Amino acid sequence: MFIDEWQLYPPVWDHVRRGVDDDGSGEQFLLAGSAEVTPGTRIHSDAGRMVSLVMRPLAFSERGLVQPTVSLRKLLRGEAPVIEGEPSSTLADYTDEILRSGFPGIRDLPDRARGAQLDSHLRRIVERELPDLPH
Repeated sequence: MFIDEWQLYPPVWDHVRRGVDDDGSGEQFLLAGSAEVTPGTRIHSDAGRMVSLVMRPLAFSERGLVQPTVSLRKLLRGEAPVIEGEPSSTLADYTDEILRSGFPGIRDLPDRARGAQLDSHLRRIVERELPDLPH
């Protein structure tokens, strides 16, 4: 079960914890949230029940823009690859990708529409989410 923005209703954490206790097979819940739990809200650590991951923006290879040339798996096995050649991406390419954003529904819009979507996203954060944070 996927539960997005669970931190807006912190009791969800305890419901999920009980669900995991009732069925320890794993991988039955995926909690996602774009903000932290409100400071002062107490939630159980859930050690041994849940794993927390930090999401980062997609790399060029994850966006399908380039083929990766170095394997993390091989690096972790101690295999040292030969790294040579020149990158195919320029500073302008990196700048363009930063400005496109990592939101799949926004990144491929025409410039003007993408700008409007990103401006709207920032406005929502400033007008709706920041005022809800404790001062």
